[in-house]
Amino acid sequence: LECFCLVCVVAICTTMQAGGLARLAAALCGGRPSGCAAGGVRLLHATASVSIRRKRGSSHAPRRKWRGLGPTSYASYETTNDFRSEFKLDRHLPVSCFEEAIGRPLPKQVMDQLVALEHSEATAAVPNEAWRIEVAVSLERYQRLFELPDEETARWLEFRDKINIEKSALLMAELNHDKKREAEEKLRIASEGRTRGTNTSLMGAESTFTPAPRRTAADEANDRTSTNRKLDEKLYLITKTAGGDSTWRMPQVVYGSEPSLRATAERCITEIVSPETQVYFVGNFPVLCSTATFPSEQDGLIGTKTFFFRAALISMTAEVNLPASAYSEYAWVSKDELAEYDEGYADTVTAFMP
Repeated sequence: LECFCLVCVVAICTTMQAGGLARLAAALCGGRPSGCAAGGVRLLHATASVSIRRKRGSSHAPRRKWRGLGPTSYASYETTNDFRSEFKLDRHLPVSCFEEAIGRPLPKQVMDQLVALEHSEATAAVPNEAWRIEVAVSLERYQRLFELPDEETARWLEFRDKINIEKSALLMAELNHDKKREAEEKLRIASEGRTRGTNTSLMGAESTFTPAPRRTAADEANDRTSTNRKLDEKLYLITKTAGGDSTWRMPQVVYGSEPSLRATAERCITEIVSPETQVYFVGNFPVLCSTATFPSEQDGLIGTKTFFFRAALISMTAEVNLPASAYSEYAWVSKDELAEYDEGYADTVTAFMP
């Protein structure tokens, strides 16, 4: 009888779930299956699970718990960058953030592999002792004028002002009320024996205010040592290093015994501007790190790591006093003018410029 029950259950195993099969087999066996029946139930569990996986798809691909990006099958990776490239992740993203970035959990064996690869890569990385650490400062003079609108925007602004003037025009009753109030004010002032300037309305009258020209004398002379030029653009301070291999770059010094890179950046600024010049550092962390390797080792160093900080010029003018031993010239240039001095350096530093 037990064998007959098992044959019946196998016949319908492809249409029922494993839990239902177990309950059916137990019911047919009187609730107390023998050893043969128990083995058959375990076989039915395995058979039904395989059948269900075949219906849902490949048994090797994990089911998606969340809707994520990229494939759902994972290969063996040689480096953590292989995983980042496959899922189009940032190359600096740590392994601990991979699951959040792709939007679904990773299998434990894949995470263990990636963590081990990250540890080995960090161990094999060249220590900072083999690099010369330098700090550069992007001293910025912010815009002092708004940019001129383009032709289409100018036409829209003119139309908007015309509509505003039409909607703000006073009615005749309002004009008569204002004239009456001004006449009463004049009589009151005359009766008190005092004089006061006449309050004239500017509506419909020409203003005597004359705005300053947008182009300054420094613009006309192309004086790039002045901060009073290109008032509608942001300017950056660049310096020319002294010596035979002089190059144009932002103020830069070698990291010394300061407690932090920010302190080194402050020292860099105090060496080139006067104490009266007000400078505000934008944040305590660098905005960019660039590396350059030497053709051959120099004093046990393989290259330089330069950390860039941003600083804003608060004073209206900047009194630049360059140390003759380190710098020979300086200039205040816009983002577009950087390429005129060093195109490769401009491509590097414009990465953090708005």
